[in-house]
Amino acid sequence: MSVRFRWFRKLGVPCAACRAPLVSHVSHVPLVLFSLLTTLLSCSAIADELSVVRSALRDGLWETARHHAKDAAAAGDAEARLAILESFASEDRWEDIKAALGNWSDAKGAGFDYYRAVVNGDHAAAAKMLADGGTPDGLIAASLHEADVLAKSGNRAAAEEIWRKVASATNASERALATAGANLMEEAPLRNACEKVRSAPLKRMLGLRLGRVLLGNA
Repeated sequence: MSVRFRWFRKLGVPCAACRAPLVSHVSHVPLVLFSLLTTLLSCSAIADELSVVRSALRDGLWETARHHAKDAAAAGDAEARLAILESFASEDRWEDIKAALGNWSDAKGAGFDYYRAVVNGDHAAAAKMLADGGTPDGLIAASLHEADVLAKSGNRAAAEEIWRKVASATNASERALATAGANLMEEAPLRNACEKVRSAPLKRMLGLRLGRVLLGNA
């Protein structure tokens, strides 16, 4: 009995296998490892890109966010797609949001449902999602847009209700907190935003508005 035969017998490998050329049992291993390595590298690259996207959104760099999110979005990544929608919403580019949602017919989840409701003019459904607490970070830009529409149409009370929800949300982005505080022009939400925002441009804007409020209250 050959050494190789005894080795395979110890491993419980069928006799037919031990008679086959050894290379047939191991030649596929490098391919499997290569495939696994490729997948891991791809996941790592997407994670790195999404980290850049989050930073860009925080700093209000909308085009940069879209640029770094586009590949992951094309691959179906929900976070990347929501980041693109948020960047468009921050620039009031709602036709672009509508076009993107049309291209992503496979996109499922509360985030996409919220944006669809807003672009389709179903503000009642959008408002219900907000009231039910279904507003993750990537969706708050849409609610801020709704508040802007309400304020411009003369319904500031309804707009302020949305701004207050955003200002007190635990999952709101820095820019969302800054936007809500700046629109409310009240000391508490402005101070809250100032404490949580790290972006220097947003901090300056909030500081100026807080100063006006404090001077007005003096």
